[in-house]
Amino acid sequence: MLTNKSANSAPKWAILVVFCLAQFIDVANLSAVNISLPTIKAELNFSESQLPWIVNAFTLTFGTFLLIGGKLGD
Repeated sequence: MLTNKSANSAPKWAILVVFCLAQFIDVANLSAVNISLPTIKAELNFSESQLPWIVNAFTLTFGTFLLIGGKLGD
């Protein structure tokens, strides 16, 4: 039988795990773009000055959809 204290701590841990997983996905997502930059540069013949635009465009698009998804989730 669960005590009142352990019943209250279970949702807190679940929320913490969900937030940590979401943060990990965000970091991994942006890291994947940085890892793929040399391939993008070679395949599409981009210059060094164009590569930050790729990262910025990806981050802006990802952030926009994150805000829209959060609003739709509410």
